[in-house]
Amino acid sequence: MKLFIIISGFLLVYTASAGQYITRRAASQQEVYHYAAAASLYEKAYNKRATAANARAAANAYRQLRDYPAAEKWYGRLAILPEATAPDIYYYGLALQQNGKYATAKEQFSRCLTMNGNPVPAAELNRLLVSCDSAAWWMQSPQPIVIINTAQLNSAYTDMGALKEGDQLYWVSDKPAAFRKKHFLKFSNGNPVRTDQYGWTANNYLQLYTGNNATPVNLGKAYHSGMPSIRKDGLEMFFTQTHFAKKPRKFLAKDSAYGIYIETFSVSRATDTSAWSTPVPFRYNNALAYSVGDPFITPDGKRLYFVSDMPGTTGGTDIYYCERTGDNNWGEAVKMGDGVNTTGQERSPYIDENGIFYFSSDGHIGMGGLDIYRIENGQPVNLGTPMNSPADDLYFSGGYFTSNRPGGKGSDDIYSYEQKVKAPVAVVPEKEKEKEKPVTTLPNPLPVEEPIRLIIYYDFDKASIKKDAARDLDELALRLKERPEIRIQLNAHTDARGKKAYNLALSQRRAQAAVNYLVAKGIARNRMTARGYGEEKPVNDCTDGVSCTEIQHRENRRTEFEVEK
Repeated sequence: MKLFIIISGFLLVYTASAGQYITRRAASQQEVYHYAAAASLYEKAYNKRATAANARAAANAYRQLRDYPAAEKWYGRLAILPEATAPDIYYYGLALQQNGKYATAKEQFSRCLTMNGNPVPAAELNRLLVSCDSAAWWMQSPQPIVIINTAQLNSAYTDMGALKEGDQLYWVSDKPAAFRKKHFLKFSNGNPVRTDQYGWTANNYLQLYTGNNATPVNLGKAYHSGMPSIRKDGLEMFFTQTHFAKKPRKFLAKDSAYGIYIETFSVSRATDTSAWSTPVPFRYNNALAYSVGDPFITPDGKRLYFVSDMPGTTGGTDIYYCERTGDNNWGEAVKMGDGVNTTGQERSPYIDENGIFYFSSDGHIGMGGLDIYRIENGQPVNLGTPMNSPADDLYFSGGYFTSNRPGGKGSDDIYSYEQKVKAPVAVVPEKEKEKEKPVTTLPNPLPVEEPIRLIIYYDFDKASIKKDAARDLDELALRLKERPEIRIQLNAHTDARGKKAYNLALSQRRAQAAVNYLVAKGIARNRMTARGYGEEKPVNDCTDGVSCTEIQHRENRRTEFEVEK
C-alpha cells in the first residue's frame, strides 16, 4: 500500500512538472508571437493540467491565428469556469459571431454587459448586439450576387488580395514558393526564430504573384510582400513589404515591421527594354514605431490612401490619405472621418471606376470580423450577404475580394462575384404605382415658431438619400443658411418589418445620413440633432403582423424635421 501511495505521488508530481514545463515552452513561443506553436503547446499543457490559465492561453492563441472554430471551442471551455472574466466572455461572443452563431453570441455579449472589467465600453457591446440582429436579417435577405471561389488562384495556404490591372492579375500567397529565402536563425529567450518562415503562422512569408503561371514577383530583399496598387498608366506601383528590424526588441515586438514602398516602371523605346526601379520608401514609413500598409493610389496618381496604426489612430488601424506634392514627395497624412474610421480596425481602401469608396472594417454594424463597406452620402453601407460573411472579408478590388469563410481551400481564399440574372419585373397595377414626390416648397424665411413641413423617404432597408429627398434637403440647406440661429432635430423612422433592434439602428443611420448631407451643403453639424425611433412611431396601422402594401410601408420609412425650441 505504501509503495502504491509513493508511486501515485510521484506520478502526480511528474504530471504537474511536465505540465509546467510545457506551459513555460508555450509561453516562450507566445512571447515571440509564434502563435501556431504556442496554440499546440497550450493544448498539451491543458491536457496535463486543465486550468483556466491554460484554456485562456490556448483560446487567445487561436484567436490570433484567426482560427475561429478552435477559438470558440477553447473560449467555450473557459466560459463555464468560475475563473472566467469579462474579456473571456467578450472574446467568446466574438468567436461565436465569427462562426455565424448569432443567438448564442448575443447571450454572451449580454452576459458581458453585467460583468465588471469589460475590455470594451457598453456602447461597443450594444453595437455587437445590433450587429447580430442585422446579420441575421441580411442572411434572410441576401443580395442578388453569386460568389465564386477562384480555384485557380487558391491553395491550401493563404491566398488573398487579387487585383486585375490591364491584362495582368496580381495576388498574394504564403504557399511554398518556387524559391526560398536564405535560411538563418535568430534567438530570443532561447527560442530559435527562423527567418525563412513566419513564426506567427508557421507558414512561408507572403509573396506577390502575377500571371497565369503564378510567378513570384521579385521585390528585393524583404520578407512579407503585400498587395500592390498600380497607377492607371501602369508606370508606378505601391506595395507593402516587411523587413526584420535591426533592434532585437523591436524585431520581437512586431516579428517584422511593414511599410509601403514605391517602384516606377521605366521604358526605353530605343532599346525596347523595360524594368522596375529600385523601391523607394514611403514618407510615413517608421517601422520601429508603427506600420503603414494597404496602399491605394488614385488613377491620376495624385492621392495615396493607406492604413496605419500611427500615433493619433482612433482604433487598431485607421485609413489615412495624403496628396502628392512632387515625384516622390507627399503631403501631410490626413485621417479619414468617423464615417470610415472606428475604434476597431479599418483595412483595404479601394475606389472603383465610378468613384465609389470601399473599405473593410470590424467597427461598424456588420456580420462579424471584417466586413466590406461602401460610402454613400458620407455613411458606410454594409454590402450584406453573400459578399460579407461572419468571418473576415476584405481586399475588395472591383472584381475580387478575400475571405476566410468556411468552405474555402485554405486559410484565406480569393473570390470573384457575379450579379444574378434578374427575373422579369412584375407589372404593378396603376393604382399601386408611386409617382415621383414633388419638390417641397419651404417657407422663406423659415419660421422659428412653427414646425418645418418636411419629410423625406427611404428605400427598404436603406439609409441612403434618394434623388427626390436630395432636392428637398438642398432647399432646406438654403433656408438654414438664411437663418443661422435656427437648430433643427431630425427624427428618423422605419417600417415594422425586421427586428426592433435592427430597425432602431437603421433609423439612426437614416437620421445621420440626412445630417451628413446637410453638413456637406455647408450647415454646421452642431446645429442638428439626429434621433432614430425605429418602428415605434408609424403614421398608419402597418405594425408587426399587419399586411400592408409597399406604399403603406414606405410612408413609415421617413425622416421628419422640426425646429428645436
